[in-house]
Amino acid sequence: MKIISMILGIILTIFGVSMIFTPIATFLNTGYFFAIMLLTCGIMGVITNVSSRDFGINFIFAIISTVLGIIMAVAPSMRLFADGMLLYIMAYWFILQGIVSIFIAVKAKKAEKKQWGWILAIGIL
Repeated sequence: MKIISMILGIILTIFGVSMIFTPIATFLNTGYFFAIMLLTCGIMGVITNVSSRDFGINFIFAIISTVLGIIMAVAPSMRLFADGMLLYIMAYWFILQGIVSIFIAVKAKKAEKKQWGWILAIGIL
């Protein structure tokens, strides 16, 4: 299993590097990346759980990942949906991160820590 996990890690690293250097193509092909990752992780999860005879929640998630990967691989509308939703997920994540940073800055100011101004600036950005 260690060899397969290493291969999976190398593949994910290659995907990550390619995403950094080709952002427009990455956005247009995000659905494919999701489908490949879901399929790969799902199949690996099923194999791992079957070999260890563990049929708990991880096994259920592995099956769901595999099924979603197959659906995304064959349904163009699902890939397009993933491309569009990624923008909204990222936007909400950054908004939430900013709000949390502002609250942390307020707590830091009350505790009289010197870094509260930087934390606040990062939260506002």
